[in-house]
Amino acid sequence: MPWRKTKDPYAIWVSEIMLQQTQVDTVIPYFNRWMHTFPTIKKLAQAKDEKVLKMWEGLGYYSRARNLQKAAQMVAKEHGGKLPKDSAQLSSLPGIGPYSLGAISSIAFELPIAAVDGNVLRVVSRLFEIHKNIKDKKTVDEVREIVTALFSDKDRGDMTQAWMELGATVCLPTNPKCLICPLQKLCAAKKKNLTDKLPIVSKRPKTKKVVTAAIILKRENTFLLEKRPLGKIMGGLWLFPTVELPGPVNKHKQEISALFEKEFGIKVKPANQLLTLSHSYTVHRAQLNVFLAQGTTPKKLHPDLNWINESRLKETPFPAVHAKIIDQILN
Repeated sequence: MPWRKTKDPYAIWVSEIMLQQTQVDTVIPYFNRWMHTFPTIKKLAQAKDEKVLKMWEGLGYYSRARNLQKAAQMVAKEHGGKLPKDSAQLSSLPGIGPYSLGAISSIAFELPIAAVDGNVLRVVSRLFEIHKNIKDKKTVDEVREIVTALFSDKDRGDMTQAWMELGATVCLPTNPKCLICPLQKLCAAKKKNLTDKLPIVSKRPKTKKVVTAAIILKRENTFLLEKRPLGKIMGGLWLFPTVELPGPVNKHKQEISALFEKEFGIKVKPANQLLTLSHSYTVHRAQLNVFLAQGTTPKKLHPDLNWINESRLKETPFPAVHAKIIDQILN
């Protein structure tokens, strides 16, 4: 892991934000590209927001990228481009919550501030036999106090990463590798045969199924694209104009034209269906049906729509699923 080979607070900060909700193997190439493109906080602060989103394209949870840049701009302006060591100043930056604060503080600055993620919650709840829901804030605070009390006077960054590594590689959610665990003799759950009962986790919200339709409308060498408003899902990203259908596409295909006219004020007629893609976001499982379309657009476009030249498609930030449509078009 490249971020393990540095004590640069900026690099550690970037890695911790990228690792939220994302697996290590996925993050590594993104981290390397990001650090090559934005090697310093000042470079990130000065970058165009579309370039920042483009570098994040495919990682999901795009608010993380926007918060990284907002925080970089604050650090450049208020702290001379150096990430502050003070915990109050650090936690005031956009996107830095209790976990990120602990990870950056302990790994980059060797401060005794605990970072409690899902791995740490699982290890500690088994080790100390905590029969409480680990999704509950009070439980998280209790685990944070335990981990903080166990810090030594040195190597606090190593300690933080060791807790995470133990949960990621040994103290697994199912079938934990207790026989090779360095803490097996101390583990209350192991002694009482409770490893399959702990930790206690609240049920995840039910997945919502969504059916959407997107259109590809081309005029000479330009494509009609929609820019998602900031503050909404995928805010700041571009996509092919998309509407949500009330049900399966084969039952509601006739309604697509009316939905686009109502949503965007454009009169289109979907022709051939180019492809169908599945993707997930937040608690949604979506089916995206992509149509080539013919139609007319008014002289005054909807404020979220714009014509983008084909030559700019590769540098325009798209959600991962719409980037796949671009690949289909360009190939």
